[in-house]
Amino acid sequence: MFIAAWGMWNLRYWAVLGFQALLAVTIVIAALSLAVASNLIAVVLCLVIIVPGSWLFWKLVRVLARLQMPERR
Repeated sequence: MFIAAWGMWNLRYWAVLGFQALLAVTIVIAALSLAVASNLIAVVLCLVIIVPGSWLFWKLVRVLARLQMPERR
């Protein structure tokens, strides 16, 4: 995680893409856990993971697009 944090701080494409992949796996696991949640606390916990994680995933899509852009002259 420290290497990913360093890479994201230095705007490395591989670091942002790797973090986005980990975030996607976390969101999918939380969504699957939501399907079998048996009480209200479990549902709230899953939603607390899914909603901000999805928002961050969506914001990182724009960051990845900007990292792919060539430098302006």
